[in-house]
Amino acid sequence: MARTIIFMRGLPGSGKSTWAKAWAEAEPTKRIRVAKDDIRRMFGVYWVPDRERFVNDTWSHIIKYALSDGYDVVVDDMNLQLEDVNCSFDLVDNDMHLYDVLAFCRRTNTDIVIEDFITPPSVCTELDERRPGTQRIGHEVINERAEIYRHTVDIIINAGKSEHVHMLDIVDDKVSRLDDMPAISKFASIADWV
Repeated sequence: MARTIIFMRGLPGSGKSTWAKAWAEAEPTKRIRVAKDDIRRMFGVYWVPDRERFVNDTWSHIIKYALSDGYDVVVDDMNLQLEDVNCSFDLVDNDMHLYDVLAFCRRTNTDIVIEDFITPPSVCTELDERRPGTQRIGHEVINERAEIYRHTVDIIINAGKSEHVHMLDIVDDKVSRLDDMPAISKFASIADWV
């Protein structure tokens, strides 16, 4: 039976982790969630640059082991460097761990899916401010990442990608999620997203 790996793609605070946790918890004997942030927290102090190679090695091994053992996996990271569902090797050659995982998926005929979270940066910032202090990312980082993700969101909006697209919105201080076409239809152009 073919396994599936889902790469979440979106800004911090866009709803990726909430979606990924719910997806994994819906079938805990068949699905797992892997997140570099959780691995970093598990190791102690969150950000230790000299330890990032170890974080990435652990991340890669967990994913490959889980897929080999018959689990479907959701990768709950930003994954902004993935340009399309084909996950072209050209686009990830600066990330050898991601390259290694994608090569493994291809060798094992694992289905690769990208779930896009196109929550606008302003909403991401507002939701980030609701996080506990140690888990906040900050608007500067969100805006930097938005510049990276902007091109992909523009393609999604203009192409009318109709599935695997999600967005959070805040109405009357309540968070709601829109999926697929309702999410896309919120934006006439990339100018509406920014």
